[in-house]
Amino acid sequence: MKRSIQKHSIEDVILVLICGVILCYSGFVNNFPLVYSDTGTYIGSGFSLKLPGDRPIFYGLFIRHVSLLTSLWLVIWVQGILLALVVFYYFKYLSGTTRYRFYYLLYIFLITFFTAASVNVSQLIPDIFTPISILSLGLLLFADMKKRDLVITTILLFYSIAVHNSHIYLNSLLLIVFTVIFIFRRFREELKAFSLKLKRIIYAWIVIISTYFIVCSVNATLGGGFEYSRGGHVFLMDRLIEMGLMDVYLHDNCDKYHYKLCEFKDKTIWDFLWDYRNSPLYKYGNGWTSPQVKEEYNAIFKDLFTTPKYCHLFIVKSIESTAKQFFHFGTGDVPVQGEGTAPYFAISGHYPLSLKEYMAARQRLNTLNFGKIAVIQNILFGISLFLCIGFLLFPRLAGKFKWIILFILLGLVINAFVCGSFAIVVERFQTRVIWLLPLPLILLMANREIFVSLIHRLFRNDAKSLEEDRGGGEGGGSRFPDAG
Repeated sequence: MKRSIQKHSIEDVILVLICGVILCYSGFVNNFPLVYSDTGTYIGSGFSLKLPGDRPIFYGLFIRHVSLLTSLWLVIWVQGILLALVVFYYFKYLSGTTRYRFYYLLYIFLITFFTAASVNVSQLIPDIFTPISILSLGLLLFADMKKRDLVITTILLFYSIAVHNSHIYLNSLLLIVFTVIFIFRRFREELKAFSLKLKRIIYAWIVIISTYFIVCSVNATLGGGFEYSRGGHVFLMDRLIEMGLMDVYLHDNCDKYHYKLCEFKDKTIWDFLWDYRNSPLYKYGNGWTSPQVKEEYNAIFKDLFTTPKYCHLFIVKSIESTAKQFFHFGTGDVPVQGEGTAPYFAISGHYPLSLKEYMAARQRLNTLNFGKIAVIQNILFGISLFLCIGFLLFPRLAGKFKWIILFILLGLVINAFVCGSFAIVVERFQTRVIWLLPLPLILLMANREIFVSLIHRLFRNDAKSLEEDRGGGEGGGSRFPDAG
């Protein structure tokens, strides 16, 4: 018995490792890990150990140590393994079938070759940790895991939240929703039957709150002060400008408050974040780290969000932005990053042995084309969304899996809300999670053994037809069954 368990454990490890490699498919197509304009900042922060003004340092450290200071291929392979592992846990603990490996491979194949999942895995930015954080939180809530797997999932949730500022808001809001649902007795009894207990919710909150304080402590150690994000006020101001709310607010209040930002109230600000010559963010030093700029912006936020007029406008704009972001996705943002770009300088400075390979990559040569995948992904998304909503409207059809469907669907909606309302509506943010939508449907399919029963039925019918053929030949009876 022990040998059988050990054999299966070894087979599962090998399966996850292989699936991790498969998920790097887009990197192999590109002939090098995919990069983004932010890749240079992440690599630089990991090697310099200097806290960036607009993001955490944890993903930079991840690149530095996982690459062994040598190979960026190791980074995307580990990213693939982490995603493959957390997905494997879903099928192992939540599918309710002993044939979960078949359906696990089916899902990995589906998202690798027909969605943007492989692009997210193969890219040197922390986007792949967004779905990993959602999936890890779901496991802590719903899965009865072994202690070893519980520890691994806890570490995954902690680190995936720590690598990007938006992840703590995403997972906190998702957990708040399920905490509120759990309060109602009717839903609480159903959730308890599906293994969600109060202690699981408390444990998940402990992980998220601990992550907050650990990130703040690391930031303080690196000279950034005991705060979670040094650039949150800048991103929020940029979003308010994009929404048009700041035009209204400054027009109504500049005569009263005389903010420095009032000098730009009648000017169109096209690129608040990165226009170093014209943006008000850089007119008075570096606004990312300026205490005066932060104090002024926070004062504006306090007044704006406590005034019904502006709060109402923000709510309306947030609903619009959430809807736009939810349906705004593609196959990954892989712009050309050649000589003179931040990734080029970072790779040439810290991974000189990889520079030739980087320069010969299809992304740098602008020959990547994921157009066909985009079409299939859109169709898959439409079908999955239709089925998910259908199962939520008719929950008896889904049984206990309605909670996983709701959890994943809410994860996608909250991701759209957080990014669309407080950052910017861009394709990349929803692309990183949209391929999670088919997961609960494949789990439901595995639980009902739809594929296996269909194959069994087909073979059984073939055998029945064969017997009838024999009967017809020997006794002269009909070879066709009655229509009825």
